[in-house]
Amino acid sequence: MKPSKKRFLRWILCPLILSLLLQTGCVSAVLRYIADNARSESSSYTESSESSWWSESSSESSVWWSESSSESSEWFESSSESSEWSESSAWAESSESSEYSESSEWSESSNWTESSESSSWTESSTTTQTYHPNLGTAGEIEGRTILVSIFVNNTRYSWNFDDDADFQTYSELYYHLKTAAEWIESTCASWGTQTEIVWDWYNNKDLYYVANFDIPMNGATSTRYGEIYDWLVTNIPTETLLETYDADNIIYMWYVDTTLDEEENSFAFQFDYSGLTEGQVGYEGVWFNVRHDGFSMGAPTLAHEILHLFGARDLYYTDNYITQEYMDYLVSIGSEDIMYMVYDDPDNIIETFSELDAYYVGLTNYSYDQQRFGLGVSPHIW
Repeated sequence: MKPSKKRFLRWILCPLILSLLLQTGCVSAVLRYIADNARSESSSYTESSESSWWSESSSESSVWWSESSSESSEWFESSSESSEWSESSAWAESSESSEYSESSEWSESSNWTESSESSSWTESSTTTQTYHPNLGTAGEIEGRTILVSIFVNNTRYSWNFDDDADFQTYSELYYHLKTAAEWIESTCASWGTQTEIVWDWYNNKDLYYVANFDIPMNGATSTRYGEIYDWLVTNIPTETLLETYDADNIIYMWYVDTTLDEEENSFAFQFDYSGLTEGQVGYEGVWFNVRHDGFSMGAPTLAHEILHLFGARDLYYTDNYITQEYMDYLVSIGSEDIMYMVYDDPDNIIETFSELDAYYVGLTNYSYDQQRFGLGVSPHIW
């Protein structure tokens, strides 16, 4: 194959030009120029290489720092969005330790460590779990809440699961708690809030306890709170349960096998934070008398009491939140609000959930009825 014209000229003309340069004495100048230029390029390449290495290293460092900062920023924004109250209170979360610090005096030191071969638990001061200063162990309804079920034996009432009647009550209570938990979850979902309640004590053995007291424990007596607190501190690993279930809230459900002639109602209890000493935790729960005043209690009552712990108010009597005018209004419209009344059907929840209830449990920041009737401000509004 014939070579190309360019290739032909290159091989013919180059030797002729070199010969001409040698004859005119210009070749030495050309070679000196090439050598000097080569040294200059070598030096420039070295400096450029070093500069390039530093630039690349700095660039990589800058990218790593930027990505790290971005991830940290994204985490903080996510954390802020998942806890609305954190923006207006003095709480701060560390992304490495996930411990909370608070500028107010309610900083609880209450991490629990398991005693070997024992159901008792001792307090450790190595870490600090802080609960919301106004909302306690049942804070925001959004997120995951665990229900610890405690069957109470005392000098007046006790459980005997070998007895058919008691076992039937136990089984009905299991179903009623399931119904209440699922109703609360679906109700919150209808308000655009994801709520999960872990309640199943049968399939989660660490959510099941039996408590024995040597005093009557049926009514709302002031001595009960001290007894309950001491029993919880000794027997329930609160921090371990919260960590195990990755839970935001913990509620203690106390079940008493009362008879139909019992006069004491079921109720929700929130410990008075002003009475707590440093290091104590404001445990919150439901005291559930399974029967009283001729009725068997069930799912509606359980849901009603659990909602109390997240801020819902009783709407059937006046207090600092609810006015007589509002109660008269509920009567006039024939309200079926679950915080106003419950039907005597223990198996189903057909009561309603109002926008005022949603406001008080933190599902919304505004309530028309609260504004209209001048009712108390939600504990979730700071």
